[in-house]
Amino acid sequence: MRTEPDLQAALPERYELGKKLGAGGCGFVHAAFDRHMQRDVAIKFLELGTEDVGSVRKRFHREARALSLLRHQNVLCVYDYSGIDAPQPFLVCELVDGESVSDLVRRVGPLPAEKVAAIGHEALLALAEAHAAGLVHRDVAPGNIMVERSGRVVLMDFGVARAAAALLDKSGTFVGGATQVIGTPMYMSPEHINDVERLSAPSDLYSLGSVLVFAATGRHLFAGDNMLEVLANVVRCRHAPLEELLPPAAHGLIPVLAQCLVAELGARAQSAQRLAAELSTLLAGKDPRAILAASAGEAPAIEAPVFPGTQIATITTAPPPARVSPIMWTIAGGLVAATSAIAIVLFLKVAPSGPAPATLPPRTLPPATLPPPDPAPEAPPEIPDPPRDAAKPIAPKKGELRILVQPYGVIYADGERLGMTPEVEVLKLAPGRHQVRIEHPKFDPIYRTVEIAAGRRQTLRVEFAQE
Repeated sequence: MRTEPDLQAALPERYELGKKLGAGGCGFVHAAFDRHMQRDVAIKFLELGTEDVGSVRKRFHREARALSLLRHQNVLCVYDYSGIDAPQPFLVCELVDGESVSDLVRRVGPLPAEKVAAIGHEALLALAEAHAAGLVHRDVAPGNIMVERSGRVVLMDFGVARAAAALLDKSGTFVGGATQVIGTPMYMSPEHINDVERLSAPSDLYSLGSVLVFAATGRHLFAGDNMLEVLANVVRCRHAPLEELLPPAAHGLIPVLAQCLVAELGARAQSAQRLAAELSTLLAGKDPRAILAASAGEAPAIEAPVFPGTQIATITTAPPPARVSPIMWTIAGGLVAATSAIAIVLFLKVAPSGPAPATLPPRTLPPATLPPPDPAPEAPPEIPDPPRDAAKPIAPKKGELRILVQPYGVIYADGERLGMTPEVEVLKLAPGRHQVRIEHPKFDPIYRTVEIAAGRRQTLRVEFAQE
């Protein structure tokens, strides 16, 4: 990766480079200041350290061209582009002051139905604009939908969008990658996996339906013991009934979600605009921005934002709740083989445990009553067996280790394979020190040593990503 002085030199003088905001996919993003327009911007740089530079250049170019076609309040606005042949390609966009749906759910947990409907409404308006311009996004996922502090929803990352005639090059062919299976597997449509040539506007609607289920439940719609099984479930649209997945308060979303989550492309909802109208009716005329702006003030579940492109392992402690609703974080692993070097950066942070939970006074068991000994003086007294209801030794109370992995991982504790996330999420372990290993087929294993306390819960967060 190039140094900041190198990046600054690659920019026109009007841009003053700021701090790095994140990385992921084929690029990384810095904040910057546009001296001419006197405004803050975000600059996305193409990562040139990959083997297939030509392919990633075309993908980067495709994103710039796609964004240039769209002028909509819910689509990321692009201001400037270096061009595909620049020594260091870059794309200047608006700086979004907010967080992704993935990070929002991570921060506050499953969202109320009204906020889910508001996100869905605004995302559908963005998709309607893209579809009208002949674009299929192909990667509608929680990490690509941003919610600003103002409540504005922004659809991002058109780098894998499939173009219609508007993006044909001079030879009449797509600008690279139109038939590649690229995207976020857990949010793909069935045809995205088994018949990519059929991708169309309803494919994006299927993906958005999966995103809204995640936002409402904190859990992914599909499950499996491995990625192949998950993808098989996606292709067959095999999942638990929406009535069981969604909390009762969110059942009003089911009519819209059911239209999105139809396996057969022709039977699925075809119009993003029409679905947006249905959600608008559900919101009863309320402004989606006003509904979502309240999210900015909600108490965070983590202390700092997590940017894509960095692998993070964080341990926090808290008393286990009386009832646990499992939360599955975004499954965002790509299907493209990783060709660039993969670096693992782990940050370990112990957060305050908070006030100790209220405890009940110890229960006092009635003393065991022994029968009188044999009165014969010549014989020693016999000690009878204790009664069946006598107090028994109490086993030490176990602690809990909650493991949240992006996109997914196989969990081992003390050398024993316990299963794969998100199916395996909360481990009950005896008090003491334990060795935890998380494996992913495309990354080096992550090893952590955790200290489990009786009656306490710890959370281990791990994110696998390319740097």
